[in-house]
Amino acid sequence: PVPPATGDCSADLGNCWSSQCCQSSTYQCYQKGTSSYAQCKKTCPAEWTPCNNLSPTTTPEPTLAPGAVMYGSVSINPDLIVATVDAGFVSHTIDIWRIRWGGWNKMDFTDANIKAMAKAYGPAFLRIGGTAGDNVTYDMSDPPLNPPFVPGPA
Repeated sequence: PVPPATGDCSADLGNCWSSQCCQSSTYQCYQKGTSSYAQCKKTCPAEWTPCNNLSPTTTPEPTLAPGAVMYGSVSINPDLIVATVDAGFVSHTIDIWRIRWGGWNKMDFTDANIKAMAKAYGPAFLRIGGTAGDNVTYDMSDPPLNPPFVPGPA
């Protein structure tokens, strides 16, 4: 759990029954026995038996040595739907710069392997955008009408 913002916590040695947290990281909010009183202290007084620590606990961020690798795993339950998105949600975006000047112009979109990959990717939406997209004319006619060329970077 994430602790409350420091400004919402009680001052050192202050009553923390409502906030259940202390402003100083060296103090903890301890409940006195089973009463409705708690105070920010460095340690719980021995006479406060039982003594309950009401301060929130957090899991510290892991620290790794330079070059170290952290491994983990993710499991997906396809039967559990936690959220849905609109059918118009963008599935993939390509910057027009990549199409016109970045190497996509050498890709053969009629290739059977590329068509098979695109089919497996669907249903999907493709968004073509980017700043250079302001200078692109889309001609969806068949055959294309050869729209005017807008020169790109040299």
